[in-house]
Amino acid sequence: MSSNQIGRYFAILGLPMITGFMASGIVIGPSILDILNHDILHTLDFVDEFALSFIAFVAGSELYWKEIQSRIGTIKWVTFALVACVSTACSVGLFFMSSYVPFMANQDMVTKVAISMLAGSILIARSPSSAIAVIKEMRAKGPFTQTSLGVTVIMDVLVIVVFSVVSSYAIAITTKIPINPNFFLLLLVELLTSVGLGWVVYKVINFIITNIDDAKVKTFLILAFGFSIFQFSIWFSHYSHKNYGVHFVLEPLLTCMIAGYLMTNFSVHRNEFQTLLHKVYLPIYVIFFTVTGASLHLGVLAQVWPIALALFAIRIVGLFIGAFSAGKFCGEPAEQNKVAWMAYVTQAGIGLGLAQSVSDQFPVWGSKFAALIISVIVINEIVGPPLFKWVLMIIGEAHPKATKSEHHLNHKVIVFGDGDGHQSEAIARQLKMHQWQVLACSRSITEAKTTVGSGGIELEIQPFPEISLSSIVKLGFSDVGAIVVNLSDEENLQICEIFYEHYANVNMVVQISDRANLAKFAELDCKIVLKSTAITSLIDHYVRSPSAVSLLFDDTDSTDIVDLTILNPNVHGLKLSELNLPEDILILGIQRKENHLHAHSYLRLKMNDIVTIAGSFDSLKELTRKFDY
Repeated sequence: MSSNQIGRYFAILGLPMITGFMASGIVIGPSILDILNHDILHTLDFVDEFALSFIAFVAGSELYWKEIQSRIGTIKWVTFALVACVSTACSVGLFFMSSYVPFMANQDMVTKVAISMLAGSILIARSPSSAIAVIKEMRAKGPFTQTSLGVTVIMDVLVIVVFSVVSSYAIAITTKIPINPNFFLLLLVELLTSVGLGWVVYKVINFIITNIDDAKVKTFLILAFGFSIFQFSIWFSHYSHKNYGVHFVLEPLLTCMIAGYLMTNFSVHRNEFQTLLHKVYLPIYVIFFTVTGASLHLGVLAQVWPIALALFAIRIVGLFIGAFSAGKFCGEPAEQNKVAWMAYVTQAGIGLGLAQSVSDQFPVWGSKFAALIISVIVINEIVGPPLFKWVLMIIGEAHPKATKSEHHLNHKVIVFGDGDGHQSEAIARQLKMHQWQVLACSRSITEAKTTVGSGGIELEIQPFPEISLSSIVKLGFSDVGAIVVNLSDEENLQICEIFYEHYANVNMVVQISDRANLAKFAELDCKIVLKSTAITSLIDHYVRSPSAVSLLFDDTDSTDIVDLTILNPNVHGLKLSELNLPEDILILGIQRKENHLHAHSYLRLKMNDIVTIAGSFDSLKELTRKFDY
């Protein structure tokens, strides 16, 4: 529980939560507080197998073929180049530095080669979860984004295959098993059997999801079955050696990864499978990475950190050579090829899981090897996400939300309409009547015109022939507080995306026709009015809550509902019960940053709180003066 909380604090600081989990483990492990001592850690060996099966399920489930097939040519060559360059560079680099690595210096040449190859195979891993998080945060889209995500996902699947081959070879050469054609034939049969077993696991998971209703039971059975694959692999290896004189080693990571891939691409339960995994990823990650941190040898870390930095630098060189050469071969833009390596730095779950797997497979030096590799991965994990954000900005495929300024209301609004039906003009006049500065725009006129409504309110309408940032800038409302968009869904989306990316703190209200577009506008934080159901919903609320709706639609035009921002330092810190409010004022709610608070007498107001208030025009004017500075 404390590790989870510490991980959240790391996230607030802009660091990965996994780093916080591992830091917690280091603190409570044998090296510092010794709460998790060596004896306790030994009893927690099952955590590695339990979590690794989960990580492999997730890695396979993220490889959705339909999302990457359009760029598969470039993805294929970039993946091949990165695997070749990074694994070779890191393996060769560590081998030549082996004399300076304490746990490698006294090993024989064969063991040094095995350790170097294992390091090279693990350091090709990427982090799909981190990449997806950055892409969502930056709202990135384009061919480079698609390629980098495809490479990232395939790389995490491929690393399991490469690691399986390399670890089998490392076990053979370090235990003096003869390397001959029979060895490679046995290795091929092991891999094919592991893939076939993955198909069996896929069928079992399908059966579980189809025939069991309780989501918690489904999740438990899936994870328990993944754990049993590891146990079965250990048992079968001993059984085959005892009865047939051959260590037949199944690769449980590969098996679970294949099952995850098949579930995502061939099962009707794809979404439910991913949802079940998503619901339990946090507790599993917290436990696994906390135990991993506790298992680290700080003494080894203190000795190998220069080697870790050197490996980090060597990996960057390998990434640059691989990404640049593959991009040039595929005909990608030269400027893009120079910076493409930044998209592939981040590492996380699968790399850490494989490092821990080496610790289990090679008890003599495995834990010290894990400490070195985890050090490199942590550096990549911290440096990688900012580099990925940077390269998306450089290439021009990032569309992040405009940086927030001081959160307060600005009573300036632009109303975009098409000039038909006068609905947009009516909205503009209503806002103008409520003391808003209104700029009305129309797509259907070529010159500015002035109209007068039934209430005698004049309204100037400006032409808006082209939807672009430059056209919006020419309107002159740089500090606009809200927009109302009432065009076609396609035009509405274009306008909202421009304001989302280039204007901060703009309240976007949009009317749409097609319910299928709801998600697109929701991602932009728009307030959505669905034309087909707006009137139906209003009448429904008038029947069920007539008093509440009357607050919004008062026929006498004597009352209103407004949002007022606390800008007066003398109001800051006062309880609602301590405010001297007019009798006809009703406080409906308070927004503090991203949180909506319920109004009660003991709630203290803070600067920049937005208070939603209902009352008469005169009383609201008085409160505006009280809350303003």
